[in-house]
Amino acid sequence: MQISHFLLAVMFSALVQALVQEDRCTILEQHTKLREDVNPEAKNMLLMNYSLELEKLADDWLANCTFQFPYGKPGFHDIGYVLLLGSQDQPVKLDMFTKIGSDRQFCKQECLVYKQMVWATANQVGCAHRQCKTGSNPSALQYYLACFYQPVGLIGEEKPYETGSSCTDCPNGMDCFRKQCANLSSLSSDSCSRTPPKQTPSPAYKTAKTTSSSKRLAAGNFLTDAVLISIVAAFLSTVTTHI
Repeated sequence: MQISHFLLAVMFSALVQALVQEDRCTILEQHTKLREDVNPEAKNMLLMNYSLELEKLADDWLANCTFQFPYGKPGFHDIGYVLLLGSQDQPVKLDMFTKIGSDRQFCKQECLVYKQMVWATANQVGCAHRQCKTGSNPSALQYYLACFYQPVGLIGEEKPYETGSSCTDCPNGMDCFRKQCANLSSLSSDSCSRTPPKQTPSPAYKTAKTTSSSKRLAAGNFLTDAVLISIVAAFLSTVTTHI
C-alpha cells in the first residue's frame, strides 16, 4: 500500500487530553453532515455511529507519539484511520471535516481522507487527540487528532459508495435518516440526541431535518486549517488512486 507521510519530526511523550461527550457528538455530526451531502447521492450510505472502543484504540495508538501504525497487532485489524496535525497554539474547529469535503485542495488526486470519511459501509468512528512534544525542546508541542474507522474498505481503488437515490439500497430492517441507512429505533437512545423522524420514512427517501454543527472541541485545541498527515487502510495489495 502506498501511504503519504508528511511527518518529519521525531515525536516523544504525549500530553493526554480526553474527549468529552460534546466533542464526540461534534465529531459524529460532522461526519453525518459530510456523508449526507455527498454528490452524487449515495444509495447505500450507512449512518455513522460513535465507538468508544475505537476512541480508546486511537488514544492508545497516539500515546507513544511515534505514529507508526501497528499492523498485525491485536485490535488493529480491519481499521482505517485519519491523522491530522495542528499547530502549537492555534485552535482547530471540527468543521475541518466538512472543509475536507468542500475544499477541493484536499481532494485533487487520491482523496483518501475524504473517501475514508464517506466510505458507505464504514459505520463506526472513534477519535482521540493528544499533544506530542517535538524534538528536544520540552515546550515545543503539536496537536494531533486521530480518527479510527470500521469496517475498513479497499479505499485506494474502489469508489466510496454506490451512486443512486438516497437509501434505495439499504440493508434489510433499516430506514432512511438524513439520506443514510439507519436503525431508527436505536436513535431514540442515541447519546448524541439524534432525533429520528416521527414516522418511519418510506423508501421514497424521506429524511429528517438536518441540524448542522461547527462546534469547537471543548476538551482541546487544534488548528482550523489542519494539515493532513496520513490515512491508511488495511489493504492486501499496493494501490494508487487518481480520482
